[in-house]
Amino acid sequence: MESLAWMAIPILLTVLSTCFGLVPFIIEGQSYIFWFFLAIATIVGLVFRLVGVF
Repeated sequence: MESLAWMAIPILLTVLSTCFGLVPFIIEGQSYIFWFFLAIATIVGLVFRLVGVF
């Protein structure tokens, strides 16, 4: 169980940093349709995958 917790830290940090990095595209990127939908799809996919893994 300790190894699972040890391996979860890099996964969580990667998902969080990616999601926070894409937030500006969601907030201000509505004029750029491609980046707006790419950011939404990436964040939703990462969150669902994170729920599926844990």
